[in-house]
Amino acid sequence: MKLLLILFLFSISSVADAALKNLVEEYLKSNSTVLKSKAQISTSFLNISSVEAQKIWSLSYAGKKEDDNLEQVSSFATRNTETTTHLLSLGKGFNWGGEFALNNTLIKYKAPTSAQASNGFVQGIKYTQDLGANFLGRSFYSELKAAEQTHDSTEAQVKHSLQSSLYGFATTYSQAKLNLSLLKLQEAALERAKRRKELIRKRVRDGLKEKVDLIQASIELLAAEEQVKTAQMRRKTSLEALSNALHRDVTRKEVEPFDARILDMRTIPVGNSSGNLEISTLEKKAQALKTSKDKVDYSFWPTVNAGLEYNVNDYDNQKSTAIDEGMLTGSRNATETILSLNAVWTFGNESQKIARAKNNIELKTTEMEKEKLKINFSKSEESLLAQLDLLEKNLKSVKERKDLASRALKEMTKLYNRGRADLDQVIRAEESLINTERNFIQYLAEREGMIFRLASLYGNLEEYLLK
Repeated sequence: MKLLLILFLFSISSVADAALKNLVEEYLKSNSTVLKSKAQISTSFLNISSVEAQKIWSLSYAGKKEDDNLEQVSSFATRNTETTTHLLSLGKGFNWGGEFALNNTLIKYKAPTSAQASNGFVQGIKYTQDLGANFLGRSFYSELKAAEQTHDSTEAQVKHSLQSSLYGFATTYSQAKLNLSLLKLQEAALERAKRRKELIRKRVRDGLKEKVDLIQASIELLAAEEQVKTAQMRRKTSLEALSNALHRDVTRKEVEPFDARILDMRTIPVGNSSGNLEISTLEKKAQALKTSKDKVDYSFWPTVNAGLEYNVNDYDNQKSTAIDEGMLTGSRNATETILSLNAVWTFGNESQKIARAKNNIELKTTEMEKEKLKINFSKSEESLLAQLDLLEKNLKSVKERKDLASRALKEMTKLYNRGRADLDQVIRAEESLINTERNFIQYLAEREGMIFRLASLYGNLEEYLLK
């Protein structure tokens, strides 16, 4: 039986705080800071869609009407002409650097020498291929990859921000547990002070104790009441912090206090630097910067576009006939084929050089910061594990000390009742028990805080709290 009792008192639980788990789930769903951070991920994803949207189908229209009364170079040239032109174009860009366009031009031409207007229709297709910076779409794919990697970096950064926010919430809850536990200890001490005063009052009435003992017991009772009120204020402050985080009133019943009777300790989380969200953010940022560097390098290439265009047209007094015969599927042989090559060289490339220099500086800074963080990770991990080891030894020691202090108070109370000890000795034993119980609870809270820090370091705090 004694062995079972010892195993119960020193049980090590791997089950997470059920109350904390419920509040964490609510926090992740309702906290404004969390929701705002998650929205950043969606916004970042839109940047990828924005790059992809550059290659969608587009429809453009242009129209003009000309009334030409200008003097012509030759007396045989027609003056006072009226021309109405409508251009409708359907186009699409492709990832590989090509562009396709279907052009449709409707022309209405009227000369003063002609009684009837002439209608013309031109339909053509054009394909242009980038042979320079975006040859085979390398610049586009580089931009798309950079956008995807920037999204990954932003997502990792937001996750790190969310974890920091979650760590703050978890420590706030842990502080609320601590304050509620200390309040329960003070309430238990108050009840003992009340019983002690009542017992002494009866003994003074019976002439077994001196009146000064009753006065001293009254002083201790007032002090105990003050301590309870102070603990209540701290509890209210903690609940207020939780309420603000959840945007609603959090009651005392929703917080599970530390149990001063047992040594119930959370399991230590496991992990390594690969899960650290801060390091992961910098790694993804470095990848995005390397890809952006490729895009900058491509910008040094000249702009070279090769084009192939094929047009068909027809003119007729009847608009419908002009359209039918002027289409690519028409029967007329009025065709035009155009091969083109356009090239633009930029001398100096100063803007590209500046962009490359800025990218290199940011990349080197990111790589340096990442390496420093890896060093800090190792030191923080080593320190936290060492502190946890020492703290667990202290917890076992203070648990034993608390049991001894409780026994000492009981024995001292018996001696006082027999007249073999004075009230000061009982009060000192009472204070020793309260201080020891407070140390025990504070050690539990301190250990829980270190556990949360270690889980944050490994990047698995949310998983740890919700398991």
